[in-house]
Amino acid sequence: FIAIVIRSLGLMAADSVTIADVDPGKWYYDVIAAAYSNGLVSGDTNGLFRPEDSITRQEAMAIVCRAMALADLDTAITDGEVTTALSAFYDADKLESWAKNSAAVVIKNGIITGSNGALRPTAKISRAETAVMIRQLLEKADLI
Repeated sequence: FIAIVIRSLGLMAADSVTIADVDPGKWYYDVIAAAYSNGLVSGDTNGLFRPEDSITRQEAMAIVCRAMALADLDTAITDGEVTTALSAFYDADKLESWAKNSAAVVIKNGIITGSNGALRPTAKISRAETAVMIRQLLEKADLI
């Protein structure tokens, strides 16, 4: 997922980055270094990136929200807008607290719409869902 975001936005690592659980010899090292140095990811609570794990839809929404800011899109949202955006989904209560604002921003901006009233925040994001989210992001940013 992060490789697609980084390549879509043409981002590169700003500095040399040391990441505890990412081997500099792996193909994805530069991608994760770029994501980290551009503020798209920060790792888990232990600072680990788990680069070979799948990511959830809520993790993807958080990354896309940060990417929106890098693309100069408006990511400001009020508490009322968060409540309104999330109220359309019967499973919004499954969102972790750290993901709620990001989810509301991508919903408000039409980057993610859910399916049949479901947001499925803890489900693994599919390649098809990734493609749709990134296309929406790039269109909103007038990059395509």
